[in-house]
Parts: sequence; C-alpha cells; structure tokens
Amino acid sequence: MLKTILKLVIKVLESKLQKSGLEEKIIKNKQYIDVAKQVWNVVEENFRITESVEKKLSSKAYEFDKMMMDKFPELSPTDVKELRQSIAG
Repeated sequence: MLKTILKLVIKVLESKLQKSGLEEKIIKNKQYIDVAKQVWNVVEENFRITESVEKKLSSKAYEFDKMMMDKFPELSPTDVKELRQSIAG
C-alpha cells in the first residue's frame, strides 16, 4: 500500500514539474521574461494618464505586443500574449 501511495505522489510531483511549451522556452531563455518586464514598465510609463481604463488596457497591450515582437521576432503573437498575461496579470 505504501508503494502505491509513493507511486501516486511521484506521478503528481512529476506532472507538476512538467511545464508547457512556453514555460519551457521562458525557463530556457530567461531573457524573454526579463525583457518583457522591462517592456511592460516602459509601456506603463507611457500610458500613465489616459481617459478610460479600457482604452488604457487595450493601448498598453498593443504597445507591449508591438515592442516585444520588435525585440523578439521569433516569438509568435500567442507567445507574446502569454508573456503579457504572465507579466501584467
């Protein structure tokens, strides 16, 4: 019985250690996440004062996506969107 429980615990731990494709890329190349944070801070600074929250968020998202694609053309738009979601929440 203990052996069965240990096998289950090991499976759970192994599944938690496995990462999705984007997470593996980010872990392998920490530069993406570091630059994404820097880009988000630049975008945040540029959009400090705006008329509405919706306009602010859509404009910031667009600007972030554009800057990240300029810096890392190898990333897909989906990768950039996931990076933005992980940085900005």
